[in-house]
Formats: sequence, C-alpha cells, structure tokens
Amino acid sequence: MNVFELADFAHRLKPIEPGTYKLWLNAVDPIGELAVSDIDDAQVTRYRMERLKPWGSWCGGTLKMRLASLQSIWNVGIKAKLVDTNPWLGQGADYTKSKRKYTQQSWNYFHEFHKDPMFLCIWHHGMRLGEIAGILPEEVVLNEEIPYFDLKHNKIRKLKNEESIRQVPIHPACRPFVNELKLHNSFSSYSPGEIWSRRLKRRTGYPAHSLRHNFINRMRKAGVEYSIAMRLVGHSPQGTTADYGDVFLEDLEQAVLKVGGLQKLR
Repeated sequence: MNVFELADFAHRLKPIEPGTYKLWLNAVDPIGELAVSDIDDAQVTRYRMERLKPWGSWCGGTLKMRLASLQSIWNVGIKAKLVDTNPWLGQGADYTKSKRKYTQQSWNYFHEFHKDPMFLCIWHHGMRLGEIAGILPEEVVLNEEIPYFDLKHNKIRKLKNEESIRQVPIHPACRPFVNELKLHNSFSSYSPGEIWSRRLKRRTGYPAHSLRHNFINRMRKAGVEYSIAMRLVGHSPQGTTADYGDVFLEDLEQAVLKVGGLQKLR
C-alpha cells in the first residue's frame, strides 16, 4: 500500500469535509507514491526539511497543517491496523501558524460587490465564508419579527465549533438579496464559497476572510459590548462572567444595525 492509497482508505473510513480532504491530498502529494512501510523517521525529517522554505511568515503554518494532516491519516491507519506506529506524531510542534493581518478598507473600496449577496452577508454580519456559502434555504428565516440566519451543521458543511451554532439577525440591506444566495454543490471538490473568495481576491486583493476581520474591527469602533460581539461572530467569550446571562436576538439585532450605522428602537 502506498501513501495515496492509505489517505484514500482513511478518507473512506473517517468521513471528513471536502476542504479537509483537499488539505490531506496536498500534504500527501510529495510522498504519495512511496510505500507506507518506507515512511520512517528519516523520511519524515526529509519531508520537513524539503518543505520548509523561505516563502514568507506563513510557511511554518502551512507545514504545520500538512504535518497535522499526515498525522491524522496515520492515526486512522493505526486504528484500522494497517500501520503500527505514527512517525508524524508531534512533528508540527516546532512551527507556528501566523495570523494574517488585513488593512481595513471602506465600503466604497468594494464597490463592484455592492449587490453581491455573498459579499453583503459577510460584510454586514461578519460570518465565516463557509457558514453563509453552505447555508440551506430552511436556515434563512424571514417570516419572523426579526429575520435571521439559523446557522447550524448541515449536509453541505459543518460549522467550525459549537460556538458557531447561532442565530444571526439579517441586516435590512441584505434582506432583498438573501434569496439570491446560490447553494454550494455538495459534490464539488471545492469548499463552500472557495471559488467566490478567489474571485473577490482577484478583483479587490482581499479574500473573503478579510471581510470578517473588517466587521470585527467595525464592531470595536461602534462600541458593541464584548459578549454580544463574540456571540454574533461565533467566538467563545473569555473570562469568569462569560457563561453568565443571556444574549437575545434583539441584542444581536441592535449590534448588527449599530455596526451598519443604523439604529432600531424598541
């Protein structure tokens, strides 16, 4: 059995998201034709040294992810008794994944996308790309006093974590466009929204995730209370009081409107 075959077997034995499998294949590609039995400590060291090149501050993070992917593949192989040990275990500990910084841009900078449903949904709510690109029609609730996105795991994509399961009030500027959101093809080899994000970056120089950073910056400037801000974007708030009290849909709606320069009094 070669490494490509082991990765394919692990993929069939352990269902994962298409995007994760793509990361697996990227990690496997340089050694895919090698026999699994040939992957020893020396081969692992060679893999690390040949991949660690001075491409920029993100290089260590990329290698870290690839080593983690190989570790996952071998873990599945061990459970299936196809391999005895995992030579990739702990190999990514020496590398760090740097967080990219994005220059804050104004609404007018993205003028080409002002009527693009995907852009509007991320700009006005700070959602992750996959959250909105993989949403289903039944998760867009319009027949309530406060229309909202009902974000949860579905057949197209899983959310990042449990904090990501949430309800997000729909900004008034988005409501006329939400029915135009194009559902992601669950059989595609791309992650939800990946092609759209590439188009955004090609036209503006910024990927979709930069819009999430932009929204969070605007929340800070607008003075949105911390626990409400964290709930809105699906982050887990930190601190002793983080688990106390409730955040209601009305609170989230006020925050969405405040960031967008609107105010709704109840």
